[in-house]
Amino acid sequence: MNIFKRAASPISSEEFAKVFRRCRPPTGWPETIAISNSGGPDSTCLLFLIQRYLSENTQATELPRRAVSIHIDHGLQECSGSMAKRCAAAAKSIGVEHYTYKIPWSQNSWPEKPQKSTFFENNARTARYRKIYEAMSDVDAKIIAMGHHKDDQVETMLMRVMKGSTSDGASGMKYIRRWGMGLGVSGLLGISTGSAHEGMRRWIIRPLLSLPKDRIYITCKHHNLSYVTDPTNLDEGLAIRNSLRKWLNDPSQLDYPFSAEALQALDKHGIDLSTGKDQVYPILQELASESENIDQEVDSIFNRNTLRSPVGTYLISCSSLSSITDLRVKRALILRILRYVSFFPWGSLYAQAHRRRHSLEQIIEKLWTSHPFQANIAPFCAGAGVGWTPVVIQGDQFRTPTRRLYDAHANSPAGWLAFRQAPSQNFINSEYWSPLEVNVTQFLAEKLAYSQKTAEFLYDSRFLVTFDLTKIPLDIQQALNNPQSNAAIWVKHRARWFWPVVVLRKDGQDTDIHFKVTLEETDLLGSLKKDIWWRKVENEVESSWVTTKFIRVLSAL
Repeated sequence: MNIFKRAASPISSEEFAKVFRRCRPPTGWPETIAISNSGGPDSTCLLFLIQRYLSENTQATELPRRAVSIHIDHGLQECSGSMAKRCAAAAKSIGVEHYTYKIPWSQNSWPEKPQKSTFFENNARTARYRKIYEAMSDVDAKIIAMGHHKDDQVETMLMRVMKGSTSDGASGMKYIRRWGMGLGVSGLLGISTGSAHEGMRRWIIRPLLSLPKDRIYITCKHHNLSYVTDPTNLDEGLAIRNSLRKWLNDPSQLDYPFSAEALQALDKHGIDLSTGKDQVYPILQELASESENIDQEVDSIFNRNTLRSPVGTYLISCSSLSSITDLRVKRALILRILRYVSFFPWGSLYAQAHRRRHSLEQIIEKLWTSHPFQANIAPFCAGAGVGWTPVVIQGDQFRTPTRRLYDAHANSPAGWLAFRQAPSQNFINSEYWSPLEVNVTQFLAEKLAYSQKTAEFLYDSRFLVTFDLTKIPLDIQQALNNPQSNAAIWVKHRARWFWPVVVLRKDGQDTDIHFKVTLEETDLLGSLKKDIWWRKVENEVESSWVTTKFIRVLSAL
């Protein structure tokens, strides 16, 4: 059966409504949705479909009320200026508000303009996403819609399979995912820590993932939509992806010299590219379904077995772990916990120990030992800045005994606690170090100078410290506005779990302003009832103008 060509008709309103609803964020639709518009057929079609859907459902109050077209002008081709103009004209003809943003190569913190090389596409892509992130702030959009379609999904999944990705890594793009705290492997790459927390509130959606390219062309033709063609999409010298793109149109065009390792990885999944996309796609679709099932199983494990522990940590009993036997589920569970507890930007590979096989195998081997105290397993770290320690669970408390007391707890109920690791000296001296003691005086003074009502500060890529400047005490406000004052507001860490405490520092003395941390209630842990404590928090100080919330999430999205 020919999966790709059986429905050579324009995409209907009903069909698009179904895939669009699949992209709804857990928090609901925001007021504004932005569409990444390259001017090509994919994004032009998506722009039209979203605008049509919103126009046909004006009475549906839960839907976005405003669609905005965003075009990023890389300036990497001679025709980029004319492409930007045509893109703006096409958006106008559809009736969508449009903005063009140029990438300011070599200016401020922006990199040099890339030349054609091995990393050309990666560098251009990173810059594009960074500028999209800024544009979303400019147009006040919490969602960016992208025109990736079924053919793109096939390319992405095949490339990941050929790189040796596991089934979860090879599952392809998602209909919806959280933006996260940055870009790239480290999560840095130009997005400042001052705005990185916004990425936890933003979403990337791809409504067209189940629809093939030919349906998009037919839709554009049927509705007389004007679009441009990116010449790099036909330049095989730029990337393997473009070779696969040729193959999607004609299997006989696949002449790229794939490595023996890549071909072996394809064969492992029963993929033979010579059979064409219609035979390959069902195999890839099965991989995607498998990944979705694993995500759902991990969600279920979190809901059934997680014990509430100190904010920013994760606690699970050994008896709960012993019931998990599928290696794929074990791996996915550990990756989620690492991403949740790590101090590296949420969503970066650093926060998942680069998904290194050795790191994950080490964690799995130790956590799935029948009893850590009988096996004499010491606390350890295997990447992502996350420590693991065996604990004794007794009633509503847990304890972390020293190794000399392991024998005394050989038959006690045990569990594992994941926690933020104390920084090593090597990491403190690295480019990824984010200080744990920060003077926010100037930051708050600038917010006050611009009459802003709130100021949000991301601490340790884990906590969002929010200052309500309308309630700031007069004496502190006067001190902030007085350059001669020796008073300053600092955010430091306290307790074993590196919780932030806001202090007023004056004459060398620190006075606590706020020391109380809470969880993001919309996450999987928000509804947990049972409390397991290491030690009750003492000396909490709660301020009316400061809140501190742990904003990392365990959910798959």
